[in-house]
Parts: sequence; C-alpha cells; structure tokens
Amino acid sequence: MKPKKKLKPLKSLHKLAWKHFSIWVRKSNADWRGYAACITCGIQYLWDSGMIHAGHWIHDKIDFDPRNVHPQCRNCNYKYNKNVNAAYAVYMARTYGHEEMEQIRKEAYLKGNSYSRQELEDLITRYKQLNV
Repeated sequence: MKPKKKLKPLKSLHKLAWKHFSIWVRKSNADWRGYAACITCGIQYLWDSGMIHAGHWIHDKIDFDPRNVHPQCRNCNYKYNKNVNAAYAVYMARTYGHEEMEQIRKEAYLKGNSYSRQELEDLITRYKQLNV
C-alpha cells in the first residue's frame, strides 16, 4: 500500500500562490522592454529586478484580487515615500472609479484573507500557466 502524500501547509501554499501571482502582476504590467512603472511614484524598473513589487491597496485582505494589487517600487511599497497612500488612492480612483473602490473595500472586509486549500491550489495553477 502506497503511503499517503503529505499535504503542504496552507501557509506554504499561500506563499507559493503569492510568488506566482506577484510575478504575474509585475510581468503583465511591464512594457515591451520589461519595465514596469510604480503606480504611486511612476519610477520604472525591470519587472524582475527586485526593485518593483506587487503592492496592495488594502493590506492583509484579498491578496489575490488583481484590482487590489499593482506594481509598486520597493520604496513606495515599504512606505518610505510619505505620499504613498494618497497616490495609491488617486490611482485607484482613476483606474476603477469610486464605486468600484467601495466594492473592493466591501469584498476585502467580507472575504478577508482566508483562502481554502483548493482556492490556493487553483491560484498556483492559474498564475503558473499565465507566467509561462
């Protein structure tokens, strides 16, 4: 009899899903040269340089909602720029409008940041395929 395959902990699955999702966010927002612009300060970096992150508008909520996560430079993502929150809100308003922003906020507080094993496995599969 074959031993049962040990399941990865949810935390590990979340981390792997984030890795693939983050690559997709940065790569899909890059131009033809591979540069992605920070949505809060506008500085451009190569999407895979380590200087451009996948930054959240609403932190620790709906991690894998593409409306909530956008390219941000390391400095803005770590809040070294004092105007980050205002600049992110302006970007969101221009991109999605105030009604959609409210919808995203509602979903963030209803869903939170809890994902099932199946949801995480589906996210890993989806974003792995998109990153090829």
